[in-house]
Amino acid sequence: MTSLCFITPVWQRYELTEIVLKHRKLVCDELQSMGIDASSIIIGDDDNLDIALKLGFEVVERDNEFLSRKFNDGYEYAFSAGFDYCYPVGSDSLLTADQFMHNVGEELPVASHYYCMIHSSGMERIDVEIAVPGGIGPLIIPVPMLTKFPRPIQEDMRRGCDNAARQTILSAGVQILTRKADAQWEHVAFQSGVTQITDYERIRRVYNAEQYDIDYGVFPEIEALYDSGTITALKDYYRSGRASDA
Repeated sequence: MTSLCFITPVWQRYELTEIVLKHRKLVCDELQSMGIDASSIIIGDDDNLDIALKLGFEVVERDNEFLSRKFNDGYEYAFSAGFDYCYPVGSDSLLTADQFMHNVGEELPVASHYYCMIHSSGMERIDVEIAVPGGIGPLIIPVPMLTKFPRPIQEDMRRGCDNAARQTILSAGVQILTRKADAQWEHVAFQSGVTQITDYERIRRVYNAEQYDIDYGVFPEIEALYDSGTITALKDYYRSGRASDA
Protein backbone atom coordinates (compact mmCIF):
# COMPACT_ATOMS: atom_id res chain seq x y z
CA MET A 1 0.00 0.00 0.00
CA THR A 2 1.34 3.46 -0.91
CA SER A 3 2.00 5.60 2.16
CA LEU A 4 1.68 9.37 2.66
CA CYS A 5 2.83 11.54 5.58
CA PHE A 6 1.39 14.99 6.27
CA ILE A 7 4.12 17.14 7.88
CA THR A 8 2.56 19.84 10.06
CA PRO A 9 4.29 22.31 12.41
CA VAL A 10 2.05 23.70 15.15
CA TRP A 11 2.16 26.71 17.43
CA GLN A 12 -0.70 28.11 19.50
CA ARG A 13 -4.02 28.75 17.64
CA TYR A 14 -5.27 25.76 19.62
CA GLU A 15 -8.92 25.89 18.57
CA LEU A 16 -8.17 26.27 14.86
CA THR A 17 -5.47 23.60 15.05
CA GLU A 18 -7.90 21.18 16.69
CA ILE A 19 -10.49 21.80 13.95
CA VAL A 20 -7.88 21.25 11.25
CA LEU A 21 -6.27 18.16 12.80
CA LYS A 22 -9.63 16.50 13.46
CA HIS A 23 -10.46 17.00 9.82
CA ARG A 24 -6.99 15.77 8.83
CA LYS A 25 -7.78 12.53 10.65
CA LEU A 26 -10.94 12.17 8.54
CA VAL A 27 -8.86 12.69 5.40
CA CYS A 28 -6.35 10.05 6.54
CA ASP A 29 -9.20 7.60 7.18
CA GLU A 30 -10.72 8.33 3.76
CA LEU A 31 -7.37 7.82 2.05
CA GLN A 32 -6.95 4.53 3.92
CA SER A 33 -10.24 3.34 2.41
CA MET A 34 -8.89 4.31 -1.02
CA GLY A 35 -5.70 2.28 -0.62
CA ILE A 36 -3.31 5.00 0.65
CA ASP A 37 -1.83 4.57 4.14
CA ALA A 38 -1.88 8.19 5.35
CA SER A 39 -0.91 9.73 8.68
CA SER A 40 0.53 12.94 10.11
CA ILE A 41 3.63 13.96 12.00
CA ILE A 42 2.98 17.02 14.18
CA ILE A 43 5.95 19.17 15.24
CA GLY A 44 5.86 21.67 18.11
CA ASP A 45 6.32 22.16 21.83
CA ASP A 46 2.94 23.23 23.21
CA ASP A 47 -0.49 21.77 24.03
CA ASN A 48 -1.18 21.13 20.35
CA LEU A 49 0.89 17.97 20.73
CA ASP A 50 -1.72 16.61 23.14
CA ILE A 51 -4.41 17.25 20.52
CA ALA A 52 -2.33 15.38 17.95
CA LEU A 53 -1.66 12.41 20.23
CA LYS A 54 -5.36 12.01 21.05
CA LEU A 55 -6.01 11.73 17.32
CA GLY A 56 -3.36 9.01 16.97
CA PHE A 57 -0.76 11.14 15.19
CA GLU A 58 2.97 10.93 15.87
CA VAL A 59 4.67 14.01 17.33
CA VAL A 60 8.15 15.53 17.44
CA GLU A 61 9.08 18.15 20.02
CA ARG A 62 10.77 21.26 18.59
CA ASP A 63 10.72 24.87 19.80
CA ASN A 64 9.14 27.57 17.64
CA GLU A 65 12.20 29.75 17.00
CA PHE A 66 12.70 28.57 13.40
CA LEU A 67 9.79 27.21 11.39
CA SER A 68 12.26 25.69 8.93
CA ARG A 69 13.65 23.34 11.57
CA LYS A 70 10.16 22.03 12.28
CA PHE A 71 9.61 21.20 8.63
CA ASN A 72 13.05 19.62 8.37
CA ASP A 73 12.26 17.45 11.41
CA GLY A 74 9.16 16.31 9.56
CA TYR A 75 11.09 15.46 6.40
CA GLU A 76 13.56 13.41 8.41
CA TYR A 77 10.73 11.61 10.19
CA ALA A 78 9.04 10.75 6.86
CA PHE A 79 12.32 9.37 5.55
CA SER A 80 13.21 7.34 8.64
CA ALA A 81 9.67 5.95 8.95
CA GLY A 82 9.75 4.73 5.35
CA PHE A 83 6.89 6.75 3.89
CA ASP A 84 6.56 6.84 0.09
CA TYR A 85 5.35 10.46 -0.08
CA CYS A 86 5.13 13.47 2.19
CA TYR A 87 3.11 16.66 2.09
CA PRO A 88 4.34 19.59 4.25
CA VAL A 89 1.33 21.71 5.20
CA GLY A 90 0.34 24.14 7.95
CA SER A 91 -2.01 23.66 10.87
CA ASP A 92 -4.42 26.16 9.32
CA SER A 93 -5.30 24.26 6.13
CA LEU A 94 -8.18 21.98 5.21
CA LEU A 95 -7.49 19.44 2.48
CA THR A 96 -9.48 16.91 0.47
CA ALA A 97 -8.56 13.27 -0.05
CA ASP A 98 -9.24 13.47 -3.79
CA GLN A 99 -6.26 15.71 -4.52
CA PHE A 100 -3.92 12.97 -3.25
CA MET A 101 -5.76 10.08 -4.90
CA HIS A 102 -5.18 11.70 -8.28
CA ASN A 103 -1.55 12.68 -7.67
CA VAL A 104 0.19 10.16 -5.40
CA GLY A 105 2.13 7.73 -7.57
CA GLU A 106 4.39 10.11 -9.47
CA GLU A 107 8.16 9.82 -9.32
CA LEU A 108 8.50 13.62 -9.28
CA PRO A 109 7.08 16.23 -6.87
CA VAL A 110 3.58 17.48 -7.69
CA ALA A 111 2.40 21.06 -7.08
CA SER A 112 -0.83 22.99 -7.28
CA HIS A 113 -1.38 26.41 -8.82
CA TYR A 114 -4.46 27.15 -6.70
CA TYR A 115 -5.57 27.69 -3.16
CA CYS A 116 -8.10 29.67 -1.17
CA MET A 117 -7.54 31.75 1.98
CA ILE A 118 -10.06 32.98 4.54
CA HIS A 119 -9.54 36.38 6.20
CA SER A 120 -9.28 36.49 10.01
CA SER A 121 -12.67 38.22 10.16
CA GLY A 122 -14.26 35.22 8.49
CA MET A 123 -16.18 37.56 6.23
CA GLU A 124 -14.11 37.46 3.07
CA ARG A 125 -11.87 35.12 1.10
CA ILE A 126 -9.33 35.32 -1.69
CA ASP A 127 -8.84 32.73 -4.42
CA VAL A 128 -5.22 32.57 -5.54
CA GLU A 129 -3.94 31.25 -8.86
CA ILE A 130 -0.23 31.42 -9.69
CA ALA A 131 0.96 29.88 -12.94
CA VAL A 132 4.70 29.80 -12.21
CA PRO A 133 7.25 26.93 -12.33
CA GLY A 134 6.90 24.82 -9.23
CA GLY A 135 3.40 26.01 -8.39
CA ILE A 136 2.30 27.48 -5.07
CA GLY A 137 2.08 26.22 -1.50
CA PRO A 138 2.85 22.64 -0.41
CA LEU A 139 4.24 19.92 -2.67
CA ILE A 140 3.50 16.20 -2.79
CA ILE A 141 7.10 15.00 -2.48
CA PRO A 142 8.39 11.46 -3.16
CA VAL A 143 10.26 10.67 0.06
CA PRO A 144 13.13 8.73 -1.60
CA MET A 145 14.02 11.98 -3.35
CA LEU A 146 14.84 13.49 0.06
CA THR A 147 18.08 11.51 0.11
CA LYS A 148 19.44 14.16 -2.26
CA PHE A 149 18.80 16.91 0.28
CA PRO A 150 17.80 15.51 3.71
CA ARG A 151 17.38 19.06 5.02
CA PRO A 152 15.75 20.89 2.10
CA ILE A 153 15.17 24.17 3.97
CA GLN A 154 17.77 26.54 5.39
CA GLU A 155 17.89 26.12 9.16
CA ASP A 156 17.34 29.76 10.10
CA MET A 157 14.11 30.55 8.23
CA ARG A 158 11.04 31.79 10.08
CA ARG A 159 8.73 32.04 7.06
CA GLY A 160 8.67 31.26 3.34
CA CYS A 161 9.45 27.59 3.94
CA ASP A 162 7.17 26.32 1.16
CA ASN A 163 9.05 28.38 -1.39
CA ALA A 164 12.45 27.52 0.11
CA ALA A 165 11.81 23.78 -0.26
CA ARG A 166 10.53 24.35 -3.80
CA GLN A 167 13.63 26.32 -4.78
CA THR A 168 15.91 23.64 -3.29
CA ILE A 169 14.18 21.01 -5.41
CA LEU A 170 14.21 23.11 -8.59
CA SER A 171 17.86 24.09 -8.05
CA ALA A 172 18.76 20.40 -7.96
CA GLY A 173 17.36 20.10 -11.48
CA VAL A 174 14.26 18.18 -10.39
CA GLN A 175 11.09 18.91 -12.34
CA ILE A 176 7.93 19.75 -10.38
CA LEU A 177 4.71 18.55 -11.99
CA THR A 178 1.33 20.26 -11.91
CA ARG A 179 -1.52 18.42 -10.27
CA LYS A 180 -3.56 16.28 -12.68
CA ALA A 181 -6.88 17.20 -11.10
CA ASP A 182 -7.54 20.44 -9.30
CA ALA A 183 -10.48 22.06 -7.56
CA GLN A 184 -10.05 25.59 -6.29
CA TRP A 185 -11.16 24.70 -2.76
CA GLU A 186 -9.29 21.44 -2.20
CA HIS A 187 -6.83 23.47 -0.10
CA VAL A 188 -8.37 26.17 2.11
CA ALA A 189 -6.20 28.14 4.55
CA PHE A 190 -7.81 29.87 7.54
CA GLN A 191 -6.15 33.03 8.82
CA SER A 192 -6.00 33.90 12.51
CA GLY A 193 -5.70 37.43 13.78
CA VAL A 194 -2.36 37.31 15.63
CA THR A 195 -0.32 34.10 15.24
CA GLN A 196 -0.32 34.09 11.44
CA ILE A 197 2.72 33.85 9.17
CA THR A 198 1.04 34.23 5.79
CA ASP A 199 0.19 37.86 4.95
CA TYR A 200 -3.36 37.83 3.58
CA GLU A 201 -3.28 41.42 2.32
CA ARG A 202 0.10 41.02 0.67
CA ILE A 203 -1.01 37.89 -1.17
CA ARG A 204 -4.21 39.61 -2.30
CA ARG A 205 -2.29 42.64 -3.59
CA VAL A 206 0.77 40.98 -5.14
CA TYR A 207 -1.11 38.22 -6.92
CA ASN A 208 -4.19 40.29 -7.76
CA ALA A 209 -6.30 37.63 -6.09
CA GLU A 210 -10.05 37.61 -6.53
CA GLN A 211 -11.83 38.64 -3.32
CA TYR A 212 -15.32 37.51 -2.26
CA ASP A 213 -17.65 38.12 0.67
CA ILE A 214 -18.42 34.99 2.73
CA ASP A 215 -20.36 34.02 5.85
CA TYR A 216 -18.29 33.35 9.00
CA GLY A 217 -15.48 31.38 7.42
CA VAL A 218 -17.55 29.26 5.04
CA PHE A 219 -19.23 29.50 1.64
CA PRO A 220 -21.23 27.06 -0.52
CA GLU A 221 -18.27 25.51 -2.34
CA ILE A 222 -16.51 24.33 0.83
CA GLU A 223 -19.78 23.33 2.47
CA ALA A 224 -20.13 20.87 -0.42
CA LEU A 225 -16.57 19.56 -0.03
CA TYR A 226 -16.08 19.24 3.73
CA ASP A 227 -17.97 17.41 6.47
CA SER A 228 -20.74 19.14 8.42
CA GLY A 229 -18.91 18.89 11.76
CA THR A 230 -15.91 20.81 10.40
CA ILE A 231 -18.14 23.43 8.78
CA THR A 232 -20.10 23.96 12.02
CA ALA A 233 -16.88 24.29 14.04
CA LEU A 234 -15.49 26.88 11.61
CA LYS A 235 -18.68 28.95 11.69
CA ASP A 236 -18.59 29.01 15.48
CA TYR A 237 -14.88 29.89 15.51
CA TYR A 238 -15.29 32.92 13.26
CA ARG A 239 -18.75 34.02 14.46
CA SER A 240 -17.45 34.23 18.03
CA GLY A 241 -14.57 36.53 17.08
CA ARG A 242 -12.05 34.12 18.59
CA ALA A 243 -10.17 33.87 15.29
CA SER A 244 -9.22 37.55 15.47
CA ASP A 245 -7.74 37.06 18.94
CA ALA A 246 -5.88 33.78 18.31
